[in-house]
Amino acid sequence: MPSNEIVTEDGVTVHKGDRVFNYYDRVYCVITEDPDSQGWFNTTEDDGRRTPLNGARICSVAFAERKGW
Repeated sequence: MPSNEIVTEDGVTVHKGDRVFNYYDRVYCVITEDPDSQGWFNTTEDDGRRTPLNGARICSVAFAERKGW
């Protein structure tokens, strides 16, 4: 897998600039940088907070909406 690809917990490949759902904090956010060598990247939540995450801590927007989150 290329180093700039992130696979979400629900199996969707996303990249820097994509909107995803942080299901640990139950908020939508945008990936603001490519993942580092360990798979971690920063996100910016809708309220402006920055949160470091990895693919295991996010899911696609479509999945979150199907779940009613």
